[in-house]
Amino acid sequence: MLESALIPSNRAVYVLSPDETTRGALAFYTGRSVSPLPDRVEGPTRLDAGRKELLAHLHGERDMWVLAIEKREEPMVYDSVKALKPELVRGWAGPRYVRLLRFSIESRISNLESRK
Repeated sequence: MLESALIPSNRAVYVLSPDETTRGALAFYTGRSVSPLPDRVEGPTRLDAGRKELLAHLHGERDMWVLAIEKREEPMVYDSVKALKPELVRGWAGPRYVRLLRFSIESRISNLESRK
């Protein structure tokens, strides 16, 4: 699934709205800890809370690598952050479609400039 070499070893592996299976599988297969976004919110506001936590982290980090893992056919998880214009690093098809997204200073500047 995820080649952990795509994410620098000194960076966290963030995951938008992960379930328990996702958290365990990623930690097992990559040997790295998983930082869920949101950290502790359940229910219908999870994607909103995850987006808000992502934005909070973006203010303090130069680059962030975030996994958007779809559990349904509609790209609900990706759609919750696509307005932030992340770079799509890689996608994996399967029972759950996985996107590795990179948020960077460049994408944030571009996002701000497009709002002017």
